[in-house]
Amino acid sequence: MKIAVITVNVTDMDKALEFYTGIVGFEIASKQLYPEIVELKNGDVPFILQKATKTAASNYPEDTGVYLAIATDDARATLLRFKQLGVELVHDSIQDFPAGEMFAFKDPFGTVWECLQFI
Repeated sequence: MKIAVITVNVTDMDKALEFYTGIVGFEIASKQLYPEIVELKNGDVPFILQKATKTAASNYPEDTGVYLAIATDDARATLLRFKQLGVELVHDSIQDFPAGEMFAFKDPFGTVWECLQFI
């Protein structure tokens, strides 16, 4: 078996598209089912934004759950850029992890992402 798709629920599709394409850098693959579903491109696994009616709270990293991660070549530069763009940060400074450096942030709907730089 393999992962077929990753879906992130959002309450405002236009705001989500601004965030995921304008800030995170994903590309739109299909808006055929817009405004309920939009498929984005980022690597080999399909990434779906799906319209939801309410957000869910997460107490990262204490709660169990699924957290998503993106890789960058420069975590420090990405953190600075996200700060300048007003992204909600879980970590406002770089954190060490066994394979490199990272920080965590939230999308406008509370979904936690980790930004990893492998060293």
